[in-house]
Amino acid sequence: MYVQFHMYVQFLEAVASGRKLDLQEVRSLADGRVFTGRDAKGRKLIDEIGNFQDAVDLTAKLAGISGKPRLIRLSRRRVTLLDVLTTDLSRFAPFNGQSMKSQIKFQYIWK
Repeated sequence: MYVQFHMYVQFLEAVASGRKLDLQEVRSLADGRVFTGRDAKGRKLIDEIGNFQDAVDLTAKLAGISGKPRLIRLSRRRVTLLDVLTTDLSRFAPFNGQSMKSQIKFQYIWK
C-alpha cells in the first residue's frame, strides 16, 4: 500500500505541474470519476479530443518524424490448445473481483 500511495501522490503532482493546475484542484478531481472528453478538456485535463490516429499523427509531428511513423505494440502470448489442456482453466475465465486485482500492476516497459 505504501508504494501505491506514493505513486498516486507522484501522479497527482505530475498532473498538477504538467497541466498547471492547483494540487488541491487535481486532488478533488482524482476520486475515481470518469470524464467525457469534452468534460476533461473543460477541466484542463487534456489538450485535444481525438482518436488513436490523431494521437499518432500529433506525436510524430512533435517528434519531427516525417512520413508514416513505425509503431511498436506489445504482443500478448498466444494461448494454444496445449495451454488450455494443461493449465488451470480459471486462468482463462472472465475476470471476477479477485482475479482482476492480480491483473492490475505497474509496468516499466523498455524496448
